[in-house]
Amino acid sequence: MLRSFHSAALILLIAASILTGQTSTGVISGHVVDPQGNAIPGADITLTHQLTSVKINTRTDTSGDFVFPSVLPGLYSLTVSSQGFKRFEKRDYALSASERLNV
Repeated sequence: MLRSFHSAALILLIAASILTGQTSTGVISGHVVDPQGNAIPGADITLTHQLTSVKINTRTDTSGDFVFPSVLPGLYSLTVSSQGFKRFEKRDYALSASERLNV
């Protein structure tokens, strides 16, 4: 009886460690360039959850890259703005859990 209890406890511990290894967020990243293909450093990036209107902001690095590392699943719009350039907005980016979406 004690042996079966230990076996059951071990199975539960293994299952718990597997379940906690799963993630419920995804990653959205991208690269911002001008019409000639040159990187735009320091551009303001706003990611907006379309159902809740929750906004997350970041800026592009010196290579024009940006990343939102822990984003909840959902439908998003992305806005990019930088001085001297026309504002860019795109809607309906669908992100699922554990997904890495390059926009």
